[in-house]
Amino acid sequence: MTSAVHAGTHLAAAVAATAMMVAGCGEVPKPAPRSPVAAVKDDRPKPAPESPGAGINVVVPRRKKAARPLYPTALRAKRIEADIPVMLYLDDTGKAVNVKILEASQYPELNEAVRKAAMAEEFTPATRDGVPIASSLRFTYRFRVED
Repeated sequence: MTSAVHAGTHLAAAVAATAMMVAGCGEVPKPAPRSPVAAVKDDRPKPAPESPGAGINVVVPRRKKAARPLYPTALRAKRIEADIPVMLYLDDTGKAVNVKILEASQYPELNEAVRKAAMAEEFTPATRDGVPIASSLRFTYRFRVED
């Protein structure tokens, strides 16, 4: 808005307030709020922020030996199937050192089979700039009758 328009808006509000006071209404109306000014959009490209890991070469662990969990015979016979996600923690040699079952089955036999299989898995170690490091992997064991 131009300053002349703003001055006119304030003048109109002052006249209205005076008229109300003269009429005995007693309450003075507040001036109309100003229109917000639109922000100016800066279309210039921004430089990419420096990534905290820039220049670091990380290689994820690779499975050397997969271990399939034993499907409990009684549960297979009952056609009970399940997906059990785990988080497997590996040391800097790629050996499993701990397993956490993320969503346990209602059947303890399946959970135990998953725990044993996960601990028997073998991996190449993860590396950071060529140096072996401890790491973790998330994956899911599937129990299917047709497998």
